[in-house]
Amino acid sequence: MNAIQNRNHHKSIITNRNNSLAIILALTYTLLCSQIALADDNAKEGLPVTTALVTAQNSYTKERIFTGRIEASRVSDAGFEIGGKLLQIYVDEGDKVQQGDVLAVLDVAQANAQRKEAAAVLEEARAALSLSHATLQRVRSVFKAKGVSRQELDEAENNRSTSAAAVKRARAALERIDVTIEKSTLQAPFNGVVTSRLMDEGRVISAGAPLMSLQENVSAEARISLANGLADNFKVGDTHELYIKNSPVSVTVKSILQKRDERMQTVDVIFSLAGNVRVRPGDLVELRTSVAVEEQGVWVPIAALSETVRGLWSVYFVDESNLAQRKALEIIYHNSDQAFVRGSLNHGDRIVTEGTHRIVPGQQLRIIDSAALALGE
Repeated sequence: MNAIQNRNHHKSIITNRNNSLAIILALTYTLLCSQIALADDNAKEGLPVTTALVTAQNSYTKERIFTGRIEASRVSDAGFEIGGKLLQIYVDEGDKVQQGDVLAVLDVAQANAQRKEAAAVLEEARAALSLSHATLQRVRSVFKAKGVSRQELDEAENNRSTSAAAVKRARAALERIDVTIEKSTLQAPFNGVVTSRLMDEGRVISAGAPLMSLQENVSAEARISLANGLADNFKVGDTHELYIKNSPVSVTVKSILQKRDERMQTVDVIFSLAGNVRVRPGDLVELRTSVAVEEQGVWVPIAALSETVRGLWSVYFVDESNLAQRKALEIIYHNSDQAFVRGSLNHGDRIVTEGTHRIVPGQQLRIIDSAALALGE
């Protein structure tokens, strides 16, 4: 009895499966028939496409980007004018300094000893001058009384002149040592930041050797090299817009160098940045400007282009019978969504603006949208 029930249950399952499969096949057949009918309708009416009329132009405007760098207004490799032993450095990298701040000093022990010696020599010369002056006064008095000869008077006057010259020489030697001591102290030439420290205490350095680098911490500047006479379009004091990390920054033309780079044939333009712009020297900066180029061609959407052989491109245009025809083109310039091209396109040709991968030459087309496009703008 159980075996009979099992067989009946198995037959029921098989029957249900067969019915489900039949339903699925029927639905699939109906869908295929609908698609075939729709394809037949499209073939009769034409593939729906969007189009635009092209306009012949004698020139196009392209964006050019010139890259420059941020510079500090003033940069200095600070060092001593005289040589000597480096006694103390008072600043380190990253420290901010004010004009006149002491940055470092040299050992002046030897210079101080020389100054004491020079001071003693000066005092000795002054004493000799005082004695020669008194002697000259006495000799002049006796000479008037004809108590000494003219020769003796001349000798007294010469001794006084020699003593006066010795005083001047001793004073100059003392002043020279004072200058040496003064130049043994290195001071900040302007308000800025220490960007690098090149030496440490105890080292004997030569005159002019850079000890540290300073960078002015006031408003930065941007230097950009411009080519093809574009620098002539800028005037000192004009306001322009530069881009730093793709963010626009308002700048003012500070100066235009009058010398052209012989190798690159460019002219440097210096822009002043506002003090609240946070940049560092060495940061890249971009100047984006539009340049008119004389060239005949038309603007087309990038989506309308199809790549062909030998690096050429093509577009589909709709002829008088609404059939798709292909024309080869050469891309002259392009931006993110448009291209300026030249080739066999004529003024007023109607081109397919998108979906060209669905089209083959000679295919029947149906225009569903032909709104004017702002090409080249």
